[in-house]
Amino acid sequence: MNHNHFNKILNEVPEYSRFLRVNEIEEYAGKFRQYPSVIERTIGRTAENNPLKMYSMGNGDKTALIIGVPHSDEPLGSLVSIQFIDWMTRNPEVNFFGWRWLIIPVLEQR
Repeated sequence: MNHNHFNKILNEVPEYSRFLRVNEIEEYAGKFRQYPSVIERTIGRTAENNPLKMYSMGNGDKTALIIGVPHSDEPLGSLVSIQFIDWMTRNPEVNFFGWRWLIIPVLEQR
């Protein structure tokens, strides 16, 4: 990823007046199912017995794992992770920067 790609991503991130709730993140992420390049998988269950979703895209030799909300009091990563997936699906010419991406928007839901 070069400087121009990074600036393009930042400039396309919408303004938020608050952090999204877990159900809003899941609803937003649900739209990624329409893209054949994004694979949604249930990789486990949360402490509340809700499905734990992971989205994978790309098939490069290197793999990156992004965890959006590792702890429930750290919500910023959820916005970053879903916006990143959204940007990658709208910009197929970058070919996932030659990487395989594993993205978990919300790990802990408490």
